[in-house]
Amino acid sequence: MKYLTCLLLLVSTVCFSQPEWETIAIPMSDGEFLVADVYLPSAEGTYPIILIQTPYNKDLYHLGLPLGVGWDQESSDYGFVILDWRCRFASMDACVEDSDNGQDGYDAVEWIAEQDWCDGNIGTYGPSALATVQYQTASFHPPHLKCCVPEVGAPQQNYFHFFPGGIAKTEHILQLGVLFGISSLYASLPYYNIVWQIAEEETQYTDDIEVPMLLIGGWYDINTTDVMRTFSDLQALSPVADKHKLLMGPWVHGGNGPAYVGSEQQGELTYAAAASVNVIKAMQFFDYYLRGIDNDWEDEPSISYFQTNTDQWLSSNVWPPANVEQSTFYFREDHSITATSPENDAVIGYDYDPEDPSPTIGGQVLSLPQGPFDLSEAVESRDDVLLFSLPIEDGALDISGDIVVRIQVSSDQVDTDFIVRLTDVFPDGSSYMLNSNGQRMRFMEGYTASAESDLIPGDIYDVEITLPALAYTFAEGHQLRIIISSSNYPQYNRNMNNGGEMYPGLNLDTLVNPLVAHNSVHIGPAMNSYVVLPIVSLADNVALNKKEDSIHLYPNPAGDVLNIGGLPENTRYSVIDMSGKTVLTGFMNTWNPPNISGLKPGHYLIEIATERGVQRMEFIKL
Repeated sequence: MKYLTCLLLLVSTVCFSQPEWETIAIPMSDGEFLVADVYLPSAEGTYPIILIQTPYNKDLYHLGLPLGVGWDQESSDYGFVILDWRCRFASMDACVEDSDNGQDGYDAVEWIAEQDWCDGNIGTYGPSALATVQYQTASFHPPHLKCCVPEVGAPQQNYFHFFPGGIAKTEHILQLGVLFGISSLYASLPYYNIVWQIAEEETQYTDDIEVPMLLIGGWYDINTTDVMRTFSDLQALSPVADKHKLLMGPWVHGGNGPAYVGSEQQGELTYAAAASVNVIKAMQFFDYYLRGIDNDWEDEPSISYFQTNTDQWLSSNVWPPANVEQSTFYFREDHSITATSPENDAVIGYDYDPEDPSPTIGGQVLSLPQGPFDLSEAVESRDDVLLFSLPIEDGALDISGDIVVRIQVSSDQVDTDFIVRLTDVFPDGSSYMLNSNGQRMRFMEGYTASAESDLIPGDIYDVEITLPALAYTFAEGHQLRIIISSSNYPQYNRNMNNGGEMYPGLNLDTLVNPLVAHNSVHIGPAMNSYVVLPIVSLADNVALNKKEDSIHLYPNPAGDVLNIGGLPENTRYSVIDMSGKTVLTGFMNTWNPPNISGLKPGHYLIEIATERGVQRMEFIKL
């Protein structure tokens, strides 16, 4: 009976606590109309507006507004306009050839600015495709657009995003086919050619962005590399370069499964100190640029990033941080990784069968479960992978930047792939996927059709594979592991090893005359195989090598007083609610802990400034 009561309560909450909206038609400059929903606060007057342009159906926001607003529309400081893209959902009737999402965004912004409920200040927000359209809109320079928050998305159509190392990202492209019907287009463009050159040039907007942007990305996101490259380009090319900021957290792309940008749960791991920080920073950004609140936003660092597994948010003005040292570690015949080169040559081989590929488990994917998942059983127990492990001893190992794996390889076939996966091996033997990349061997001389060439069976080739950027701390007692295989399917297309057409019939997952390849990694002083790690220089950093386990909240949940142990006296703190508002600040010491009796019950973050950087922890007010 109690379950029925709970169900009825949930249904009644959804039915009677939804936001209120008005559906409108916004005129475009070509005479067509795009359909949008307008959500306004209850107070009379005008408001700054956050525009969200979506290809995924505006009606989904009837269940709750983003940025921590949820159903609390009445007390929001912002109005929202949620717009269906042209040719999508309620705007299907406006579908015409040669339309431009950027022009549509311009028209929407300027129409909104003329309405009697808008105060003339408009910002944009949204993840993934909703991020890409913000760059397109900003490139048209609507006068009333003041700022943008693109999450886990980048504007450029880049060959290596879809074909890293020349290998098609099968599950990613097929999911784009489901969403937008364009998978066959990518399958028809497996070589870098004039089409890709034009696409890259036409979607390079960074020198045309004249409003401040807060880019939000994730270490487990499919777009990590693209987001960070876009931010670098904005810093170099944008007319307002010093106004842009980047927030990188331990987040997946979202859109499939329970994990999303800002959630505590990511894959099979949790990161409480990163929960909702994207919302908090986005609202601080919007408050500064849309409401004119003096909240010290301009004093925020250019880059704020989560050093995963330390529960710390760190900062830098460049990436990688200036205090990173590139250190080389070598693969050895006993499958260890050490700081010294092996004394003897060795060849370690395995067989790769395209009809029984090594499976994708977690990682930077789109349609599959995303984020860190344990590979120890499904991947590492197979005989078609090589495992090389670096034990973490005498303190933690902290990395911030790109990890480069350079291996000497050979094959008995004319084509094959080499895939590298990075994992964190816990003391119990679980091995959590962090990221991956690969190289298709026919593209060793270049990625154009003319550069394509067969391998000479038995010859040794020097392969360099760069993994996406990462800020990660491998704890003492763990192991850093490099997995080498020739498949990671279906994240990457499985190579048929025969040197023939890669995607016959424009099918990204066709097996035609597959061959088993015997592939080898060569190790030794004459031809070293190694990994280059971007290790943080602890002498110049904020003591990343030791997690501050001594800092703790108690009790949690808390009533009137929140005690914080393990801190020096007179430490400054700020309490932030889930909408991103700072609701309490002060200095704490042993005799004067934060008094939270005046806060409403709910979830909060406390932000603590220490000599080791800024830390955030979540607590519950009873």
